[in-house]
Amino acid sequence: MAAGGPRVLLIRPDHLGDLILWLPAVRALRQALPGARLTALVGPWAEPVLRPVPWVDEIITFELPYFARRPKAEPTEPYRVLIGLARRLRALRFDLALNFRPDFWWGALLATVAGIPQRVGFAIRRVSPFLTRAIPFRPDEHQVVANLRLVDEGLGLGLRRPFEPGTYPLVWPDDPEPAAAADAWLSDHVPGRPRVALLVEAGAPVKRWREDGWVRLAGVLREEFGAGILVPAGAGREDAVAPLAAAVGGRLAALPVGVLAEVFRRCDLVVGLDSGPLHLAAAVGTPTVGLYGPVSPGRFGPWGPAGKHRVVMSDYPCAPCNRLDYRPEELPAHLCLRLLPVEPVLGAVRIFLYDL
Repeated sequence: MAAGGPRVLLIRPDHLGDLILWLPAVRALRQALPGARLTALVGPWAEPVLRPVPWVDEIITFELPYFARRPKAEPTEPYRVLIGLARRLRALRFDLALNFRPDFWWGALLATVAGIPQRVGFAIRRVSPFLTRAIPFRPDEHQVVANLRLVDEGLGLGLRRPFEPGTYPLVWPDDPEPAAAADAWLSDHVPGRPRVALLVEAGAPVKRWREDGWVRLAGVLREEFGAGILVPAGAGREDAVAPLAAAVGGRLAALPVGVLAEVFRRCDLVVGLDSGPLHLAAAVGTPTVGLYGPVSPGRFGPWGPAGKHRVVMSDYPCAPCNRLDYRPEELPAHLCLRLLPVEPVLGAVRIFLYDL
């Protein structure tokens, strides 16, 4: 890093999928400002994702209840966290903050209280008052494009346009240690080919498919293709995922994110819900079939060559609503993913596996 480069705070409170869709912008920023010191401000769940990333100099973690997937301990907790973290950031004397999540008013307020002189984010009503430069928000824009545009227009970098997967692909660093662990795990659990991962979980219950759909899909994978099936489970989710993994005859894969990435790299296909692991599979170059309903694939779909990734979209009349915060008692009325037919999923899977 060149002496005297700007100190830049990158605010990204999200989980795996959003982080992966963010990394092309981080790499583009590093290439455009090689002398800058880039510090990522993320949740503790993101630290294992960013640790092997070479484009970030420093990682600061904090747990914000909005993103920790737990209730607030009490109503003032977000503000107490903000005041303590702002003191810490003020001492680090950042020159610039980039608030990547469009609606994250808390992050923009944090940068203001921390005394960061330049604050860039999207022009959202609750966010703009805390910014020194607000970039127009485009609600139908893919998240990779939005992140790149924030970096480009917010800092005037003049990045190469248009923002397309061929120019700004998803990225995941090679790491020999997780690669060796992935080889060992697959040798013990899913040694044969073709090898297919089924992603049966998503961060919001409204994005989940029904069990009989997964069971029928797995039966076709075994009977037509002789596929070995693995079913990843996130940290602490092994007990929740194990029954469905058993129902589909797959091996439960409770693995660190770096090892899981290398397992995906060695799979022939990944089929799954709109989730972080689906984007992780795309980042390592594995073909994917994504099942979408409440969320727009135009905004959050797999980012990569069109021929390598297929989306099966619910034809439910109100899909996509782009709303995920339904209460448990509301879920029975929101069936766009649960009613997704098996046939189009099988059709997309067959296109990939018959080409092997």
